[in-house]
Amino acid sequence: MKSWRTFCACIMLAAVMLTAACSAPAVLTQTLDERGSVAITPAVRVVFATIDEGRRYARMKDDYSQRTDALERQLKVRTARAPNEAQYLEELALDVRA
Repeated sequence: MKSWRTFCACIMLAAVMLTAACSAPAVLTQTLDERGSVAITPAVRVVFATIDEGRRYARMKDDYSQRTDALERQLKVRTARAPNEAQYLEELALDVRA
């Protein structure tokens, strides 16, 4: 996976789905509604972001992106030159997929 955020999002999704499988096996057979959400329990609903929403969140500056040094950004986006923070966040946003 190209970005650390994508990897973390996949791990979090896997944890949610594993929890759902253990607590409510019927959830795994449900289909997503028109918004792309699924009920885990009557009180908990997981809503998946659209591609546009995911890209918008990926472009947001946070503590992690601000503390990432030039070498780490360069390695994560696999370029010969170290991108600045804005270029790094744009690369992360372009990596968001359905």
